[in-house]
Amino acid sequence: MNDELASLSKSTGPHSNLTSNEIDLNGSLLPTNNLRLSLAEPDFVKAAERFAEIGLADTGPEFKRLRLIWSHAGRRALYFALADGPRSSEAALRVGMSRAEASTHLGQLESIGLASVRTYGKLRYYSASIGPLLEALGETSLAIDAIHDYFSTQTRIPVSREVLQYVRRHATLIKTAQVLSSKLRLGIYSTLSNQIYENGLTTTEILQLYPEITSRTANHNLKKLENAGLIVSTRYKMQDPNTYRASLATLITVINDFDQEFGEYSLVDLRNKQAFQAELPRNFISKSEKLCKALAVRSNLDTLLWLSKRGEAMPLRYTVERLGQSYTRQEERRVAELRNVGLIRTKSNVENGARHLLLTVNWKPLTNLLYGLLPA
Repeated sequence: MNDELASLSKSTGPHSNLTSNEIDLNGSLLPTNNLRLSLAEPDFVKAAERFAEIGLADTGPEFKRLRLIWSHAGRRALYFALADGPRSSEAALRVGMSRAEASTHLGQLESIGLASVRTYGKLRYYSASIGPLLEALGETSLAIDAIHDYFSTQTRIPVSREVLQYVRRHATLIKTAQVLSSKLRLGIYSTLSNQIYENGLTTTEILQLYPEITSRTANHNLKKLENAGLIVSTRYKMQDPNTYRASLATLITVINDFDQEFGEYSLVDLRNKQAFQAELPRNFISKSEKLCKALAVRSNLDTLLWLSKRGEAMPLRYTVERLGQSYTRQEERRVAELRNVGLIRTKSNVENGARHLLLTVNWKPLTNLLYGLLPA
């Protein structure tokens, strides 16, 4: 926790005294003489905002969207204006926004679980939640204490503590795998990432490379690749066709997510130029398609990540139960799918007369896929 927070008392609610420090509107500490943060003054809200800002700065990439939404002063003002569940028009009036602008910001707060809405005819009543902040900052956070105290004092209705899993770990990998689970999209991206076509290709040129598809099919798949951030399109003049180029940003995000969780170069060593220059095997596209289909399933990736964290061979039954799922034949089929693409290695072990299937993770197929898609 930041030293700035450590200097404050654990309880920072509206009924607690700050014996030696107070937070000014800029979030810096000022000496006081046992002054109290009053709910009537903006200092208390500013203190709560500052606590959350400092805490969120240390959170991982899975909370990137929460940090982005919290960083906007207008949205934070709206969030604290929801203390007694006002209508959207009332919330807008309180923070000096137009109704249209407030509606947009309230929609963004709702999308990540910081606000919930009840509709009565044409009227929409909003209430606040600390669930997403609780998930990011933890139960003992000073921000959680301060914000909870603020809302519970301002209204008799307790603020919701429901945690909304609005962002999941390695979401970029899942989205990328879903898009690349098509052999055609995988082939197009692989072609565009080739240095031969570093200046990009137009739709017409792509159709020449893939004569079996129609223009409509090409545009549909190019749009999906673009929406996933895997390619970018440019047009120099209005009359010119779109030129498509591969974008490395998404793949680099996947690599960085693994680096942050398992250590630098845990999945791909970006310094290893030889690996990028290796010739792709003939069945690269078909093998990669099956691999992406397996990685596109959230529960599959959860199993792999948990096994990786254990760092040892684990029994199948224990792995399934540890993830909060029931042991069924479906789980065995899931493991068989991961084993077929090489992401899991299995071996049998007999203990006390009982046969156990032990699992270990093998990230090499994913490493090979990324080496194959990243240009040398």
